[in-house]
Amino acid sequence: MATINYPETPIGNDVLVGPGIWIGLADIGDDVLMANNVTILSGRNHHNYERRDIPIRKQGGHRTMVKIGRDVWLGSGTKITCDVNEGSVVATGAVVTKLYEPYAILAGIPAKPIGIRGTSVAESPLTASAQL
Repeated sequence: MATINYPETPIGNDVLVGPGIWIGLADIGDDVLMANNVTILSGRNHHNYERRDIPIRKQGGHRTMVKIGRDVWLGSGTKITCDVNEGSVVATGAVVTKLYEPYAILAGIPAKPIGIRGTSVAESPLTASAQL
């Protein structure tokens, strides 16, 4: 089962949604693959928490529309807090907190680019230390 938290969240054509998906305020492009237990948050600042004299739940917050570009693969257990560019691959368990260029292969916590989709390791502009 998947949960789409806001009715204003558009879902593109030919999107695969695995079990256990939670989608906040988002715009999902065409041909996106989401494995199981993917979470797409409504940005990074859902809740204000500056004051100690008021419970966090009463301090308000700010939702942001998170855009998942077309032809993206979100691996199992990924957490998305910001936009993901077209053609990107997000590795299992990665936490995306920053926007990267299209066709990036992202992995880690926080996610960092480890390659460019469509290039071999030898062709990748990333250093050998950034490769898995």
